[in-house]
Amino acid sequence: MRRKNMIKIIIGVAIGLYIAYFGFTDPTEVTKQVLDEVTQTQTIEAVGEQGATYKVLSVTDGDTFKVGINGVTESVRLLGINTPETEFSSRGAECFGEEASERAKALLQNTSVQLTSDDSQDVRDKFNRILAYATLPDGRDFGEVMIAEGYARELTFKGIPYKNQQLYKAAQKQAEENKVGLWEERVCNE
Repeated sequence: MRRKNMIKIIIGVAIGLYIAYFGFTDPTEVTKQVLDEVTQTQTIEAVGEQGATYKVLSVTDGDTFKVGINGVTESVRLLGINTPETEFSSRGAECFGEEASERAKALLQNTSVQLTSDDSQDVRDKFNRILAYATLPDGRDFGEVMIAEGYARELTFKGIPYKNQQLYKAAQKQAEENKVGLWEERVCNE
């Protein structure tokens, strides 16, 4: 609660300073600009240092998990991958969703991961989840492992190329050729 009040105060002061310095303009535009700047600052602060290591608190599904960052529980949505949904999704369970979720738990539970953002992608999604790549304690890229083992598909969000795109596409091609996981014959009728 104190954090929200502090944010409101910061926003109010920022708007006041902006108006005092630049004169009165459209308050909606000023508010949006200030909120964007405050959100970006909070995100940098909340995510911490690029490549820092964070304890995994829980696994939501195959491509989403929660970490502790500076005493705050944050949801992380993996960049570049998409796993089938589980029963917790508004779309309902999809074929291989439970298996993908279990594999993510096996890889992530009781570990710490290194989070790395991608300048080509947003820092957070519409659900306020941090968008990042995760590096496992043994140095492997979590997204690449999930795709290579057939638990996830490569995902290019809104057609915007991303840093690990070629790596992930190659991992998916190999998984398809080896017919593992999602790509195994008669697993999901694909």
